[in-house]
Amino acid sequence: MSSTSLVKVLTGYKADRDQFKRVASSNTSVAFDEITETLPEFFKSIATDTKKYKVKGSYGQFNFSIATCPWVAIFNRDITGTAQEGYYVVLLFSESMNSCWLSLNQGFTAYKKQFISDSLAFRKLRDTADEAVKHIKPIAGAKYGPIKLSASLNLAQGYEQGSIAAFEYTTAALLAGEISDAQLKQDISKLLAAYDELHTLCGKNLLNLTPVTENEYQSQVDMIAAGAGADIPEDEINLEPGGENVPPQSNASKGSKYQRDAKRAANALKRAGFKCEIDSTHPSFISEKTGKNYVEAHHLIPMGMQSQFAFSLDVEGNIVALCPACHKKLHYGQFADKTSDLKKLLNARKTDLSAKKLVIDFNTLSKFYRKSIEEDF
Repeated sequence: MSSTSLVKVLTGYKADRDQFKRVASSNTSVAFDEITETLPEFFKSIATDTKKYKVKGSYGQFNFSIATCPWVAIFNRDITGTAQEGYYVVLLFSESMNSCWLSLNQGFTAYKKQFISDSLAFRKLRDTADEAVKHIKPIAGAKYGPIKLSASLNLAQGYEQGSIAAFEYTTAALLAGEISDAQLKQDISKLLAAYDELHTLCGKNLLNLTPVTENEYQSQVDMIAAGAGADIPEDEINLEPGGENVPPQSNASKGSKYQRDAKRAANALKRAGFKCEIDSTHPSFISEKTGKNYVEAHHLIPMGMQSQFAFSLDVEGNIVALCPACHKKLHYGQFADKTSDLKKLLNARKTDLSAKKLVIDFNTLSKFYRKSIEEDF
């Protein structure tokens, strides 16, 4: 039954999409019904634990344009209930309708929200998928790496990059009867097993598998400060008294690091007026993204020292704006050349740090800087 349903979608969806244009309750389409009713029922016959799994098929949001790549997904309720975030098992139909893919995949929207630019979001999706593969047992017959959906829109392009493991079913093979319902059930079961395995080993958020690099972080900060995708007004800088919860750590194979919120850093740059807080006259250059003097975000108490503090170091009061030269000096310069700069920054931020329950004296701070500090610390 399910292989027949796949054929009905692959051979009829494009014509129905061209006919109806938008999602509406008045649409009458065999292909649409297969996506929202028949195929979800087939998936439910395999993902039988309704308390654990949610199954949904979609060809677009009501009153919006009909999707180019419709889907049917199995969501672990503990991870996500939506295709926009988390990770899940999903059947994706290619835009060309030449094939469909059963994939253990990720929600692109969450990456887009965090990384702002499509190119960076796509890269992090792919990096995370590659890292996730290392945490699951080999899946017989599965394809690892990007999948091909002939996608013209960024949402479906995100699915292409976000695939962890997948099985492809071409229209030609389905029409020839080369793919049975038994095979489809077996493939779904394989991906469900990998899905549960990832959940056990990695938790709800796969983003933790791939820490953001320093260049990626500064790029995020610059874009948010420029207003590209930002939703934080310049005056909403959290300097209210009270310590904040320690941020989560990544669990990447290359080592664990505390996560940093680029929005907080962008606020800190705005607060500094995009000037170096060691010397506001230090020359830099005009940022292409912000149109302002280019500065970089730096955690005065390094994030690598978070384990020594009960409250979060990733707060605006601990983030200073520095010109590139001063930033590099604090990370890689000789300690004697850093001393006066550190004293100046600490004196300027003592009140802010204390308000966030971050108590530190110069002797303690100086110990953190006696050796080179990793840039993403």
